[in-house]
Amino acid sequence: MKTLRLLISRLFRYKYFIISIFLFFNVQGEIYGQQKIETKKSLNDKEINNFITEASVDEVGKFIYNTSLENPKKLIDYNSLFLQRGKRTNNDTIRYLSYYCFSEYYHYEQADFFKATAYADSTLVVAKNIDILSKITRALNLKGNLEIQYGDYENAFKSYKDAYDLSKKNKLYEEELVSMGHLGHIKKELEEYEEAIEIYNQLFSLLKTEQYHTIDSYNRIYINGINVLAICHREIGQTKKSIELFKEGISFIENLDNQSFNVKRARLLSNMSKSCINQGDYDTALHHLNLSKDVFLKENKFSDHTYFYMCFFMAKALEGKQNYKEALIVLEEALANSEGKIYLNIFIDISDLAAEMGTKLNDKEKQLEYSLLRNKITDSIHKRNVSTRKLINKDLSEKNEALNLNNETISEKLGQTKIIIFILLLSLLITVSVYWNNNSKNRKKFKKLLNRIEKIETEKIISPTIVSDEKVNTILIQLEKLEKKAFFLRKDCSLHNTAAKLKTNTSYLSKIINSYKQKTFKEYINELRIEFVLKEIKENPRFRLYTIKAIAEETGYKSVNTLNQTFKKHTQLNLSYYIKQFNKES
Repeated sequence: MKTLRLLISRLFRYKYFIISIFLFFNVQGEIYGQQKIETKKSLNDKEINNFITEASVDEVGKFIYNTSLENPKKLIDYNSLFLQRGKRTNNDTIRYLSYYCFSEYYHYEQADFFKATAYADSTLVVAKNIDILSKITRALNLKGNLEIQYGDYENAFKSYKDAYDLSKKNKLYEEELVSMGHLGHIKKELEEYEEAIEIYNQLFSLLKTEQYHTIDSYNRIYINGINVLAICHREIGQTKKSIELFKEGISFIENLDNQSFNVKRARLLSNMSKSCINQGDYDTALHHLNLSKDVFLKENKFSDHTYFYMCFFMAKALEGKQNYKEALIVLEEALANSEGKIYLNIFIDISDLAAEMGTKLNDKEKQLEYSLLRNKITDSIHKRNVSTRKLINKDLSEKNEALNLNNETISEKLGQTKIIIFILLLSLLITVSVYWNNNSKNRKKFKKLLNRIEKIETEKIISPTIVSDEKVNTILIQLEKLEKKAFFLRKDCSLHNTAAKLKTNTSYLSKIINSYKQKTFKEYINELRIEFVLKEIKENPRFRLYTIKAIAEETGYKSVNTLNQTFKKHTQLNLSYYIKQFNKES
């Protein structure tokens, strides 16, 4: 039975990739009706090559779609041949289709985010050449989907925003709603839940209007939107509201009476269970989770990312009922089906909870095994994200070379060898000059920063915050007590949780911080975290040995990228540079 389940799991490993290719070609008008597409199984390799190089774009598009269903690994050979045809005939439509397919392939099948992003960039370039607005917005959304995958939220938001602005300006209603949903999702990922809720409320207002109500993907956009909206309400403490929204989404799907939305219904049930767990209603949570699991068993969706969240929530509910052994079994089942998906962040939580169950069961071997696995997964995800960002930030010409994109044209434009050598020498001279100049500026900034740290420490000792309003003064004093307990280092340090600790509401606390700290709550927390990092690195030699990833974990940041950006914003220095200065002294 276990072997059969593993076989099924591998069979569905390509699910996301297949769905993406299907939706893409469907939108492009490359697949028509429900008839079976010819597979060309009877053709040999030579005949298939001739077919790809000579048949109509429409027929080849259908063939590539069918290949993605039956043999995704073979797709790379066929699509490469299709791309060569596009380059040879200077056909931008073929290039667009091929680059898009390669991007989806490397994203979902290989988890190679550098190659996937490079092909997404090429898709966007060609889309702009074709100058068809709907293709440009899809390419921008494709690019944003990848950027959010490896933690580059800033560029992902920009890609989604560009797609949204373009589609809204040109009345591309479907693309506008898709882009708006992406913007809301990224706000949710950044834990800016109030802003995400505002975006999704606008989206649902548009869905009620006539021009938006008739779009083809209305149902999919509605279901995805209500799912994320419910999650956001849950995360700001509005658990009852979140459950109402989940139920509304489930009722909507049931009224559609469409089997293709079964997995989305299972996703809503699974996410609603987390809200029930928050209320301490573990039995109801397990009821929803078992309904969700039945769908995954029936549909054989063991590689769907929602399946792994479902397992995690089920283990949390079982933990709440103190069924630690059963909880561990569920978590181990999720890990057994994790092949090809281990890059998902949920596996950090799964391995972490498994280690905790090992502790509660007094099983030291399990505790050690899953603690080590958690560290391994965290390091793997971090290295992959850093590696991807470094590769993507390389010179455009290197990316083009890696993808065989018009290198001959680039070389011709560079001119003769003498000019190239002159430019390289000049660039080297400028680089050296800029380096020394920046190094000098950084040293000055570092000295100023040390003075600033001493000033901050002095002000905290001699300048306690006292105001005349008794209620406000009480909250400020409580805040200072929380600061001393380093509450701001917790990952769940949100405006909602802080207000709950102080027994006040979020609006009142936000107003106090704005008025008396002259900053938003987010700015206030970031400032405390950066001050903590500055002081620890200065005074604690052991802290300097931490990796930047470990420092991010210690200080409550979701990613290294967020820590680096926040540190640079507050100090005008890179965190790595700041650490090196103290390591030099020691």
